[in-house]
Amino acid sequence: PHLAADLRVTAGRSTTSFRNPPAIFPGLTSSAVGRVLAEALESRWQTYRKQLRHCQDEFSAEGVHELRVATRRLLAQLVLLDCVTAGLPVQKARRVLKRRLTALSDLRDTHVQLLLIDHMIAAYPELAVLRAWIRRHERRLVAFAADNVSRCKTRKLEKWVSAMTKELTANAHRSHAQERLASAVLRATAGSFAEAVQRRQAIDLAEMRTVHQTRV
Repeated sequence: PHLAADLRVTAGRSTTSFRNPPAIFPGLTSSAVGRVLAEALESRWQTYRKQLRHCQDEFSAEGVHELRVATRRLLAQLVLLDCVTAGLPVQKARRVLKRRLTALSDLRDTHVQLLLIDHMIAAYPELAVLRAWIRRHERRLVAFAADNVSRCKTRKLEKWVSAMTKELTANAHRSHAQERLASAVLRATAGSFAEAVQRRQAIDLAEMRTVHQTRV
């Protein structure tokens, strides 16, 4: 209900504010693009490693959520880099992270369902039967996901991230190479922004799939 209300409020608004993407890094010169991208990648990588270790040490619903968020943010960084760098490390890392994200999807969906039922059960007591069934299903998913997370390694991912970072900073003192990189980043960002605007405008409250596509 809250989502529907929010979307209805904004449905009639002009999309003028969405037509032009804001500056990616205000005041940033093209000569520093490679360094900034490398630092952003390293930051996302360290956050992902931290959340993975936390989830391995203490598996919980909140830990799964934070790990999924960190994974998605690292994937978003890699999507940008895949548009502006050459080689296989980016694609390999994306495949690994997508598999890990998918392995946690069912459990996260179950947690969301339980939160919704807990919110509604006072008004609809008959949902208790459904909640009990989902709880049993959750226990099986927890065992599967916990085992999957415990076996996640970071050595290969760290190697690929290191290779990407070196590639981004290799030509830091070559202005022409940095200008080409900056141009590629702007094109990739503008394309992603245009796609986000298109999906936002295509949201249909009768089709929740369109909401999910916009969120992703």
